[in-house]
Amino acid sequence: MCSSIKKISKICLVFSMFVLAGCESRLELEEKYLKKAQILIDQGQYEEALLDLDLVLKVNPENVSSRYLKALIAIKEEQYSNAQSLLRKVIYIQPGFLDAQTLMGELYLDWDEDAELAMAQANLVLEKDRENLKAMNLKANVLMWRREKREAERVAKNVLHLDPDNLSANKLLARIYGSDRAFEKALNLIDRILGKYPDEIDLHLLKINYLINTNDFIKAENTYKTLLRKFPEEQELYTKFIEFYVQSGAVDKAENIHRQLIALVPERTQPKLQLISFLLAHHNEAFAEQELKKFINNEPDNYRFQFKLVSLYKDKPEQAVELLLNIAEKNQFGSSGLKARNMLARQALKNGDKDRARQLVGKVLDKDPINPDALLIRSVLLLEEGKYSAAIRDLRTMIRDNPDSEEALMLLADTYVITQHHNLARGTYNKVLKINPGNAIASNKIENLMDKK
Repeated sequence: MCSSIKKISKICLVFSMFVLAGCESRLELEEKYLKKAQILIDQGQYEEALLDLDLVLKVNPENVSSRYLKALIAIKEEQYSNAQSLLRKVIYIQPGFLDAQTLMGELYLDWDEDAELAMAQANLVLEKDRENLKAMNLKANVLMWRREKREAERVAKNVLHLDPDNLSANKLLARIYGSDRAFEKALNLIDRILGKYPDEIDLHLLKINYLINTNDFIKAENTYKTLLRKFPEEQELYTKFIEFYVQSGAVDKAENIHRQLIALVPERTQPKLQLISFLLAHHNEAFAEQELKKFINNEPDNYRFQFKLVSLYKDKPEQAVELLLNIAEKNQFGSSGLKARNMLARQALKNGDKDRARQLVGKVLDKDPINPDALLIRSVLLLEEGKYSAAIRDLRTMIRDNPDSEEALMLLADTYVITQHHNLARGTYNKVLKINPGNAIASNKIENLMDKK
């Protein structure tokens, strides 16, 4: 329903745009929607901003500012591949768009971890504008990434000579001082920067890190408390504060922050599951189970809690099976019901009840013919029946959509060995080692196959 409304709204906006085009020039329309989009971006309303940026591109498909802003939104939403695609188009249309060139370099460094490409982008921009601060900062960060610390410091100081309050250069310089263990110097610099940029959370976190390094735990704790009061919606702060208390041995305080986070976002499941994991690690299983059952009672249709309870019942198979049967019954052929049936099938297979396992995965595959867990379990049953070709078909289907499944690849490689397809077996074991270089079984089996050459 909501998506339909959004589509209708977008159609209406496009229609309105062309009506307005009669009394406004195309250039005026571009500027109008760009300004509106920028305001929405500043307010964090990215979905609405994207609608306006799309309207700009309908007026002028070659508008680079619109694509650049869309790239910035993609980065904020951690859609880095999409951001790179947008920036490539911007650079293709307008190679002299230096901010786009620099931003592409930042993605090369931060996302691709390709220092060479990042440095090439920085140098390309600096050839055209030797005092481009963004490119200078990119170069300094690449140098720091390469562990060329003194050269990075020199470039950062060159930036600060041109712009003493430059945030990026000051951050890097503080990191350099910290890596030199000159913590007092780093802290003094951070305090000065925070005077200019009091809402820079990562600077506050860097300060806390250096306070911990100087054993000033009280000031570090008070800084966390101040941050939570100032930025109560920033969930990452709660996670880091919890880690701080755990490392300090203040388990009760850490638990209290966990519960504050749950109160902040009561609709979210993950913080509650994290609390259960915390209680298991720092209290006992009985207490964790009691808390988990409270969540289940409050949200009986949230099956993630029930699956977590199943994991607690690893030494209580009868209770685990009863819980899984309940999920399968209530959710029938929803994703949780299918998952429960697969887990029941694995348990049946473990107990030697192959008919029961076959029946359960059969029901799953009737509903979802490419369900990866069901295909994997069925392939095990087929192998035990000597139906190798059918097992290989199931495993290949499963791996096609789940190429990093170590379990499926190992099973497929073992099947190739049984069927005397040694080259295929070696290739598949090597795929396992790419995923997990420490898989000793795969290494040994490759050696055995080499001996058979």
